[in-house]
Order: sequence, then C-alpha cells, then structure tokens
Amino acid sequence: MGWLDGVLRRRAWVLGVALLLTLPALWALTQLEAEDTYDSWFPASDPAYRFYKEFQKRFANDMFFVVVFRDEDLFAPETLDLIAELTARLEELPYVRQVTSLTNVEYLRGEEDALVVEPLVPEGAALDPAEVRARALAKPLYRGVLISEDGTTTAILGELQPVVSMSQEMELVNALKALVREYEAKTGKRFYLGGYPVLDAGIMEAAERDGLTFLPLTVGVVFVVLWLAFRRFAPAALSFLAVMIALAWTFGLYAGLGNAYSVLTSILPVILIAIGIADAVHILVHYYEELARGHPRGEALRLTMRKMLRPCLFTTLSTGAGFLSFLGSEIPIVRLTGLFAAIGIALAFVLTVLVLPAALSYLTAPQRTAQRQTQGPLARVLGGLGPWTVRRPRAVLAGSAVVLGVGLLGLSQVSTETTNLLLLKEGHPLRESYDFIERNLTGLSNLEIIVEGERDALRTPALLRKLDQLSARLLEEPKATKTISVVDYVKGINRALHGDDPRFYTLPDTAREVAQSLLLYEFAGGDELRDYVTGDYSAGRLTALFRTMSSRESAALQARVLQYAQELGLPVKVTGTIALIEAMEQKVTLSQVRSIGIALLLITGLMALLLRSWRLGLLSLVPNALPIVLMFGVMGFAGIPLDAATSIVAGLALGIAVDDTIHYLTRFRRELRATRSYPEAIQRTTRTVGRAIVFTSVILLAGFSVLLLGTFKGTTYFGLLIGMTMAFALVGDLVLLPALLLVLRPLREDSPVPSAVPASRVGA
Repeated sequence: MGWLDGVLRRRAWVLGVALLLTLPALWALTQLEAEDTYDSWFPASDPAYRFYKEFQKRFANDMFFVVVFRDEDLFAPETLDLIAELTARLEELPYVRQVTSLTNVEYLRGEEDALVVEPLVPEGAALDPAEVRARALAKPLYRGVLISEDGTTTAILGELQPVVSMSQEMELVNALKALVREYEAKTGKRFYLGGYPVLDAGIMEAAERDGLTFLPLTVGVVFVVLWLAFRRFAPAALSFLAVMIALAWTFGLYAGLGNAYSVLTSILPVILIAIGIADAVHILVHYYEELARGHPRGEALRLTMRKMLRPCLFTTLSTGAGFLSFLGSEIPIVRLTGLFAAIGIALAFVLTVLVLPAALSYLTAPQRTAQRQTQGPLARVLGGLGPWTVRRPRAVLAGSAVVLGVGLLGLSQVSTETTNLLLLKEGHPLRESYDFIERNLTGLSNLEIIVEGERDALRTPALLRKLDQLSARLLEEPKATKTISVVDYVKGINRALHGDDPRFYTLPDTAREVAQSLLLYEFAGGDELRDYVTGDYSAGRLTALFRTMSSRESAALQARVLQYAQELGLPVKVTGTIALIEAMEQKVTLSQVRSIGIALLLITGLMALLLRSWRLGLLSLVPNALPIVLMFGVMGFAGIPLDAATSIVAGLALGIAVDDTIHYLTRFRRELRATRSYPEAIQRTTRTVGRAIVFTSVILLAGFSVLLLGTFKGTTYFGLLIGMTMAFALVGDLVLLPALLLVLRPLREDSPVPSAVPASRVGA
C-alpha cells in the first residue's frame, strides 16, 4: 500500500490541500443562481416545447399573473378608484406588457350605424354604481375572468413581456408582492395572487427554503446516528469530513460551470451526504475490527485500506452508475442532477480514501470503541440472524416470491402525474390562493388551440362556427371555466350593433357582415382582438382556461380536444401549459424506463467484473431488484404518482442498494475461501460485515427522512420511497441474499476465488 504510506507521510499536506481547495469552491457557490423555467425541463429540440416558443412569438405571450380581491361594494366609486390606481401601479412593474382590469377594459356599444369602443368605466364619467355593475355583468367575455358571476370579486390581469430567466420572474414577483403588501396595509383587504410567474417563483422560493433546511437537518440527524453507532465524537465527525468537502467541491463546480439552482437541486446535498458517508462508515467499522484483533494503529489502517479499497471503489462505481443512468432522461434538469450526483459521489470516495486515513493517523487507537463494535445487542442479533437463515433458506425464497407477486400487483397500478401546483402540500399559501381564485373566478391553467388557414380564413362564418362549436364542447369539460377567441369578439360586436340585445350575441350569417363588424371594431380603435388573431386573419388562437388538473387529466383532455376538432373538420394544433404538462408526463415515464434499464446494464456489468463471475453478478441483482419492485408496489397501492422527483428514485435506489450487496459478497468470498463451508461463511459474513450494512442503511434512512419535512409532495415521496427501499434492501442483503447463496451455491467450496485475483485484494 505504497500510496497509503505516502498519504500518511504527508498527512498534513493532504488535509491542508483538501481544505485549501474548498475555499474557491465556496466562493463559486456564492454565485449560484436559481432557475426552474420550462427550459430546465425541455430540451430545445423538443417538438412540443419548440411549438410553444413559436406560439409565443406569433401571438401575445401567454404568461400572466392575476391580482384578485373581494368587495361586496365592488362598484362603489372609491373601490373603482382603487382598481384604477392599482392597475396603473402594476403597469410600472418590470417585464409587464399590459394590465387589464374593470377600469380600462373595452366596452362596445352601438350608435346608429357606428360602433363605439370605450372603457367600461369612462374616465371622469359620473356613472351610477348599479349601471357600471350592469354593464360589466352584461359582457360574457369578462364574466368569470375580470368579475365573478355575483359581482363581488374582481381580477386585475397582468400580461408579461417574454421573460427569459427565473431571476427576471423572481424580480417581477418580489415587486408584485411588495406592492400587494402595501395595498393590504392601506386598505385592509386581502389580495390573492396567481399565474405562472407567481407559481414559478413560489416553487423556487420553497425549493431554496427546503435546501437551506435539509442541509443542517441531514448533518444533525446523520451525526446523531453515527454517534450512537460509535459512541465517540471523533469517528462521527471524521465520517463527515471528506463528504462535506466533496459537497462543497461538487456545488462549487456546479455553480462554476454556470448551472442554476432548481427544485431537484435542493435534494442533492441530502443525497451526497447520506450516500457519500457510507464508505467512511465501512472503513471505520473495519478499522475498529482490526484494532479489536490487536493490530496497532498504523497496521490496522493498512489492513483496512487493503481490504476495503476495492469494494468501496466498486460501490462508488455502482452508485455512480445509478446516477449516470439519468443521462438517458429527456429532461435536462434530471440529466444534470444525475451527472453531478455521480461527480459528488466520486469526489466523496477519493477524499474518503485520502483524507480519512490522514485524519485517523492523528488519533490514538480507541480500544474500547473497537471492542464495543464486536459486542453489544446488534452483534448478538446479527449473530443469531445468520444461523436462522441457514436453517430455512427455501422458506425465505418462498416468502420472497409471495412478496414479489404483491409488489408486481401494486406496480401495475402506478400512474404518472406532473402538475406544478399539486407539487405543493395542502395548506401552502399558493394553494389557498389558487383555490380562492378558481372558486370565484376562473381556472389559471390554459390550453392554447391554434387554428390556421388561408388569408382571411378567420373572417369566414363557416370557420368561425366550427370554432364556436369547439368552444361549446370545451365548456362542457368538468374543469373548464372560460374560452376566449375571435368568436367572442365578433359576437360582442354584433350584439353592440343591435342595441346590446342579448339575442344578437351570435355570429353574423355572411362573410361580408363579419368583415364589416371587424372593420368597424378596428376603426373604433379596438385593440384587444389582436392578441387572438394574426393581422391577415389567417391564424388565430382559442384560449381555454381550466381549473388545476393533474397531468393525467391534462393528457386525457388534450386527446379529447383533438378528437372534437377532428369531428368538426377543424385542423388545430395545441400548446400552452396544459399541453406542456402532458408532454412532460410522457418524458417522466420514458425517463423512468430508460434509467432503470441503463442502471441494470451498468450495475450488472460492474458486479460481474468485481466478483469475476457473471452468475454471481446476475444473482446479486435479485435482492436489489426485489426492493425496487416493492417500492413501485407501495407507490401503486398508496396512489403515489411518478413525477419529476419520484421518477429518479428507482435508478438511484438500485445504485445505492447494490453497495451493501458488494460488501456482503466480497466478504462472503473471503470467508468461503477460509472455511470452505457455505453455512459457516454466511454466518461469519452476516456477523461481521452485517454491522456496517446496518449502520449505512440506518444512516440512509435517517438522512433521507429529512426530506419528509419538505414543502413539495414529490420531495416527501422521494424521501419516503428511498427510505423504504433501503429498509427492503437491508432485509434483502441479510436474509434473501444468503438464502440464494445457500440454495444456488454459485461458487465451488473447494476453490471459490480465481487464482487471477490475489486473496489479499478481495474482501470487505
């Protein structure tokens, strides 16, 4: 172990350089910015996302926010003055294109053969509040959007300029919140906020808050577990040394390369701490085992590193393979998270095998701690578990087969679901705000339906009638609240030209009448319609608003919309947030399948390489694949959906779970060579390496349990599922794996280790 002697001779340099290199990493970390727009979730080449971007360039940006409040006397002059003042203040906010409210929205009325377009509330006009109320409620276009059906709740709608970054959204929303707080203090009213920038900023704020909460809690929880395991401060602290440096280096590199903080990034520190610390625990447990045998400190370190380097290297590679399987995902932020998780685990391994021995060499050999590691309640439990498994291996396999069947049944019920608002837990202020807005006004999820044809196609009654029929079909959907298109404006113009008679809220019969109506509207100065048709009337948009729905509901809705349009002979394309959510659902499902497939291939190859046996490599996957099936089974039975967070659980869990299998099998091979007896080798292995396996499993459970306190459902589910999978994997490694070895006997008892592998290099 020449490299170890070099590390021990230059131990001060090793520790000093590691700490010194941490300083620039910490500086780079201060430059980390937040970013979680659709760019993070869709590659630029994605057809659905590319069409969405084209839509935003062609029509008005569909990004908007709403400010909503209730007032029983909504049309009193002082309340209308408040709305007008707030409208003007909102127009001054950064990145706002225009603001629409009751005080500046268009009102159409006929005057002989002319059309008059004026504000709903003419400036300076002394209108009776009841008359203003009647004018507002008489306009179908505004009911449910700017004013509630009962006339007591109103919305002020802010449409955005193209916003290219999360920092711009955060700047806008922070200014918006400050303005709303000002008016809440001044008026005593409660204002409700909604819309995409508000939701995006709220989710990012929650992610940043979670990240700041997770790190100290994870450190504290894992430290307590380590202290309970070793009963000394020094080994508990030293277990953290390398992984915390690795964490700083990883995020320093992440930020230094210009990557931004996202929702998934908030769980990366938990992953790195909980997983990265496992090598240190295995090394420390084995170090104390060597000390308990009477070896002096230096010799115990050398023996430990000689036996542990190879299995720790392969556990790092297997875990890294689990993370690298995310590179098969079509979701950019998932790929990025997997890549840097793999980098972080690799850095944690390198620093552990360099920094931990250097630090341990400064400490006196803790003989009492070393002796305690081979005694105590856990040692007695493990000492009894081995013989129990040896006596009934076939019963264990039969029970595992039954459990597998139950898991597969639950797996068949797993569904995919991705919706930003529903990521937040019940009781979150944003969910309360959306609930109020959607109960009193309209839904805030939009589906944009694009109709294209020849020049002036959207001036023809035939096409307008088909668009009107499609709108009517959409409004029959359970969560539909409003549709807006050129049809609504043509109907409104026709009604105004007929004395505001509700019977004439219809489409004109001829193309000439339609063209004349639209020409009168343009001559009168109307400009709201330009957001819904192109200048040559060759293309238009139908905006359909819906209450919050899951991605499954979105997918089904989109399919029905396309079917309705086909039945009407109306060629359309769809985009908007609902369409993007449906596209994201497909990516989540595909990413899950790909990541599991890639992880299985990579890990199987690594296990076969480490164990020098394809049979043993394939066998080793059984106790690790079963926990994954059980995890999916729990998801299916509990109704936990696959989303952006839970979609990475399987590949990650497989990479983590196989680590303990590596340590068990490498130790088992060494014990089998020494005893030439399967039962004896299994009992020895369970009694010795089982201790480290239990410690690391408990650490993983404790570390990931912190995620249960997260703001997001997906994060909570992630922590819960990883924790359960680790518990299943612990049973798999200490009970199912020994039973498989006893029944299948993949190695010969008289020559278990190939001569090409020196015995000194094998073991754990």
